[in-house]
Amino acid sequence: MAYRVVRDPSAYQPAIQPWLARASKHAEKGLPEAARPAPCKAILDFQATHPDGVNIQLGAEAKKQLFMLDSKIHYLNHGAYGACLRVAAEAQQEFRRQLENEPTMFLEASVFDSLQVAREEVASLIHADSRDVVPLTNATVAVNTIVAGVLRREDTDRDLIMVTSNTYNAVKNLAFHAAAQQSMGVLEVQLPLDTLLQGDKGILAAFAEALTAHGSKVRLAILDHVASFPPVHMPIRELVGMCRKAGAKVLVDGAHAVGAVDLDVPSLGAEYYTANLHKWLCTAKGAAFLWVARAEQDHIRPLVISHGCGQGFMAEFLWQGTQDWSAWLSVPAAIAVYRSIGFDRIRRYNALRLESAAQLLKTGWCTDLVLGVKAGSACMAAVPLPPLASFPTVVAAPPDKQF
Repeated sequence: MAYRVVRDPSAYQPAIQPWLARASKHAEKGLPEAARPAPCKAILDFQATHPDGVNIQLGAEAKKQLFMLDSKIHYLNHGAYGACLRVAAEAQQEFRRQLENEPTMFLEASVFDSLQVAREEVASLIHADSRDVVPLTNATVAVNTIVAGVLRREDTDRDLIMVTSNTYNAVKNLAFHAAAQQSMGVLEVQLPLDTLLQGDKGILAAFAEALTAHGSKVRLAILDHVASFPPVHMPIRELVGMCRKAGAKVLVDGAHAVGAVDLDVPSLGAEYYTANLHKWLCTAKGAAFLWVARAEQDHIRPLVISHGCGQGFMAEFLWQGTQDWSAWLSVPAAIAVYRSIGFDRIRRYNALRLESAAQLLKTGWCTDLVLGVKAGSACMAAVPLPPLASFPTVVAAPPDKQF
């Protein structure tokens, strides 16, 4: 016959690609030293130029030496798309050249060894096991992945997805869309300005009220680690504990956390955690990770099924079709710069500059209202605009306060 009908497709055995099986094995068992690639030329050149670490003054001089930003612009919007470190951009171009020099060898062999090193670097940064960390292009993809995986599992008793009124709009769109598709509802915790101004106490009280009334119906809670508008460091450990106690699965959206917050992801107690790397770690665009607790990995699949089908959690995420991994492969270059300067030094500098900038605006706009500065590692703040009629012509910083 010229065709066949498969009535039980669950019995299908996918073909195993040997190069992907090798990558999956190394991800599980560790990369043999003989297969471990040397650091890329961009990292070696950076280390040769700064053998004792980066001792330059943070601010204008660091901007000039370490970034490719327009010298005429004071770039203040890292929270949106970040700004790529020069070394990371050079590393990315290096890997792209390797890809185009020998596409097959790169995509079916060397890319996985370099990607393993990058995943290990990120896992170390967040105090996690690299076997639980998979590479993705951005946090939005990760959130979509988890929502699809959690809602795929039947649970007729739990028909709510929890978000807040301040949840990032793209994520909120997904929550409402997915809930509508599954005939579920959305529990939206209201966090107005007066609640946020109460700090952790007000936020926790709002969640307690919502969970007391509807916690038994929540299937998935999506929590911001650092909310972006307005910018607030959430009491994430306490919120995770409250949601888990109510029986909900918890996804933490840490899009603004890596590089800005000293992270120990497994200790938070959530089942899932995702973050972008291009914002506050200053990597190339297109690098994010998804951490999944080991007990949950059998239930989570990537949005794209390809050659890794049926080969386990890591293999399925490592190959979702042909793609350019260069942004992810350049992550160790960005981490090398941060370590050379010192993560704590960078965080302290950012927090002090942020406080100075907020104070400047408070003075110029005659307001005492600021959100986002109180956290020790704050990297964003919101200051309300004055009425347009009283808008000052210029709010100028004195020379010693230039950013």
